[in-house]
Formats: sequence, structure tokens, C-alpha cells
Amino acid sequence: MRLFAAVGLATALILAATAPAQEQIVPKGMIGIQLKLVDGKIVVHQLTTDDSPAAKAGIKVDDVLVKVNDFKVKDKDATQEDLHATVKEVVKNEPGTKLKVTVRRADKEMTVEVTVGKPVALPVDPKKD
Repeated sequence: MRLFAAVGLATALILAATAPAQEQIVPKGMIGIQLKLVDGKIVVHQLTTDDSPAAKAGIKVDDVLVKVNDFKVKDKDATQEDLHATVKEVVKNEPGTKLKVTVRRADKEMTVEVTVGKPVALPVDPKKD
């Protein structure tokens, strides 16, 4: 069974594997979401668990990421590089760190406080994309 680390903005391990050695991500913490690019936006694809830090803060699947603390997430014409930068912005934080995460849901923006958790390994579900 293949494993991945459910880190911050979860595609981190996949991105780390494909990033040049000098840019590889070494996750310190996680918030328990996976992201993907949808129509040029960085969107929550999946919550790693129902009790992940992000889920507890009220983040939901299909939320569009807008901001992480003072880091403005590119929300128009985002690329894999933008996704990578967003992941790095989250996973660089130690467990216990409080992040202010702004998301857009149904044309409304909301900011929630998410407490970074410890990275954990979860099995990959091959049926989810």
C-alpha cells in the first residue's frame, strides 16, 4: 500500500517528489486538506479526516483558498508553481501554530483560524482523484 503524508495542504509530498532538490518540501505541520487546481483556482479537494484542523475550523471541500496569514493565494490563472508555493506556506509552520486562512465559498469570503497539527501518514485511496 502506498502512503503519503497528510501535510498542510496535502499535495505537499507529491509536489516534494517532483520539485527540484533545492525546492523540496519538508513538512513540519499539517492542517489536513488536499488541494487541486480547478479553472485556475486553488481549491480544497478533500479533507484528510473529519476531525482535521481544517475541518474543525470550518473549511469545506470546494472552498477556494484566498489567503494564508499574509500570503495571498493566486486565485486567477493559478499554476502548479502557485499550488506548490501555497503548500510551502502552510507546511513550513510548526504544530500548534495558528494560521488565519481565508477561503471563498459561494461568492462569500470567510477567514478562520486553523491550528497546525502534526504530519501523519494516511493510506492513499486510489478511487479518489
